[in-house]
Amino acid sequence: KFDLISLYKNNYLNFEFIDLLNIYLKKYPLTTEELLLFFTIISIPSKVKKENTEYKTVINIRRIIDYIYKTNKILEKYRVEDKTNKEDKF
Repeated sequence: KFDLISLYKNNYLNFEFIDLLNIYLKKYPLTTEELLLFFTIISIPSKVKKENTEYKTVINIRRIIDYIYKTNKILEKYRVEDKTNKEDKF
């Protein structure tokens, strides 16, 4: 699970993570508790780093906003898939 967390946190903008997650879960199924832990951990963004210039600080904040947005999209999509499959994983 930690390999998946690290992969997501380091590459969240580089690919469609939900597709990778679905492939991963087929090969390495997680329990409900493990899945909840995974989603909880990836939902925590990094700290805002105050840089020496306002420009760099704004860039860091923008990255965090992008991370939150992308993570929210993954969580929303996963919930929709659960409802359509009528599986209650949460």
